[in-house]
This record gives sequence, C-alpha cells and structure tokens, in this order.
Amino acid sequence: MAVGVLFVLTPTAGTRASAGNLVQNGDAEAGAVATGNDVVPPPGWSTTGAFTTARYGVNGFPTAPAGGGSILFAGGPAQALSTATQTVSVSASGAGIDAERLRATLAALLGGWEGQEDSATVQATFLDGSGGALGSMAVGPVTAADRGGESALLPRSASARVPSGTRSVRVVISSRRANGIYNDGYADNVSLTLGAAVPKPKPAWP
Repeated sequence: MAVGVLFVLTPTAGTRASAGNLVQNGDAEAGAVATGNDVVPPPGWSTTGAFTTARYGVNGFPTAPAGGGSILFAGGPAQALSTATQTVSVSASGAGIDAERLRATLAALLGGWEGQEDSATVQATFLDGSGGALGSMAVGPVTAADRGGESALLPRSASARVPSGTRSVRVVISSRRANGIYNDGYADNVSLTLGAAVPKPKPAWP
C-alpha cells in the first residue's frame, strides 16, 4: 500500500522508472503476525534481534494510521536494537541510472509508544555491481515530541539522485529501544521507488 507523501514522477525519454514500490512486503501484511510477546519475523526480510510483526490496536500497539492496514513492524521484546534488511535490484534501470537521470524516493510510516523514545529509522544504501556502497539516504527517527507523547506512526520521506553505477539498493529498518522492556520502534509502509530526476542545470555562459 502506498504512503501519501510519495512523489509521482514521470519518466523522460531514455529513462526507465520503477512501476511501483521495489520493496517486497514493505507494508508487513504478508505472512503471520505475532501475538503478545512472541516473535514472528516478516517474510521477505532478513532480521536480527527480535524484529517482528504486530497487529494494530491490540496489546498496547497504536491504532492504524490512514493507509496502515492491519499489521506493522516492531523491534520486539527485550532487544535494544533489532533490524530488518532487504536488498532490491535496480539493474533493469541501469542505463538511466548511469546517465544520472533517475531519482529514488524512500518513504515510511515511523513511530513509537506514548512518551518513550523508542524509535525506528529506514536507510537505503546504493550499491554497485560488486556490493560496494555508493551513497545512502535515510528517514526517521520520529521522536516522542513529534508524536505529541502519543502512540502513533507518522509519514516521513526523502529523495536523492541515484548514483551512477548503482545496481541494487539495500533497505534497512532499524528499531531502537530507549525505555521499557519492549522495543517499540515501529515502522510500516516502507517504500522505495524510482522516478525521473530533475535535469541538472546547464552551466551559465560567461
């Protein structure tokens, strides 16, 4: 499902833009969901710690924001740091990327529990054909003050020109616990899309 803050970008000649979200199961809706303090890693993601899914509106979890569906990502019980990682291929758009004609947009719903400072971030790292990092961008965290001290998830997004040579993008959700015994760094609707970049301005003649 799409986050409302995503930009709609129209490809220009000589570019190939993604048809939609490149992240699989970015909305956490696929597969089973945890109940209570058990841990159910989401399909499509490689996880560390107790990274898990949870159901909105039960066991103290927040109610779903607009477009949030039924399930969200959470850091899980008794973990200071939990992560979920997915690497997506953008090699089909290699020509446009190498011509610096494509821009990536990263978006997510991010949040936490009441006045606690547990939080989540999402980072996208651009990788070359050998897996070397070419650059990155990130969204989050959302602080307790951002949420007004309430259990909630808020939309965040960022965009950047895709570096020449990029052939895949590593997306990492990181949930960090600051208070309590449960890692309430929440995320949902994680999205990575490609669209046409605004052309670089031509240098002015003297």
